[in-house]
Amino acid sequence: MEHKRILPECIEKFQGISENIREIKEQLLNHIPTQIKELDIKIEKLPEEIEKKFVSQNEFRPIQRVVYGMVGAILLAAVWAFIDLVLK
Repeated sequence: MEHKRILPECIEKFQGISENIREIKEQLLNHIPTQIKELDIKIEKLPEEIEKKFVSQNEFRPIQRVVYGMVGAILLAAVWAFIDLVLK
């Protein structure tokens, strides 16, 4: 007897859940195009931001040569000093 009373309640709850799922699905489908547009805008701006934040190879090369030259000179001086110590 009790199952006759419970069955309609379960069906009603299931229909409510189905309606909630449909509403959520519609909200998500409406929200996705907005997010895609935002991503497209961010992707379009990416090259500009890369140019602002990073240095190109051509701009970096002279600095690299100076730094490598200085490091080489320091290492050469250290090796020379070590050789001078050993030979004395």
